[in-house]
Amino acid sequence: MALEIEFLPPFEKHLSNVLKKFPKAEKQICDDIRSLTRNQEGFLFPGFGDHQVRKLRIPVKAYKISKQKGLRLIYAVKGNRVIPLYIYHKANYKCEDKVIAEIKAALKEFINEKSSPDLT
Repeated sequence: MALEIEFLPPFEKHLSNVLKKFPKAEKQICDDIRSLTRNQEGFLFPGFGDHQVRKLRIPVKAYKISKQKGLRLIYAVKGNRVIPLYIYHKANYKCEDKVIAEIKAALKEFINEKSSPDLT
């Protein structure tokens, strides 16, 4: 089954912030996101119930930053869709509590958006 990527506005904002800091990494990040349609990599992120939320570690090769110190891409897999929820630079967060709150907010927005009737 072919998977599609669905971008939400909050993710696009986070991606924009990351690209301000790492503009030379845009192609690599986009390629890594596209690769998720073929292979769902990363660790399962606990605490999200029935939702399959994963964390992918991304090195920033253009800046010689390893996976360990690089970017984190949090995404969900729902049906035939991959939904990027959050992307951030590891150095900006010593504790994942704020990240988890942001992910839950993005996931909630996605669920509410998909469950509300389309009035158009």
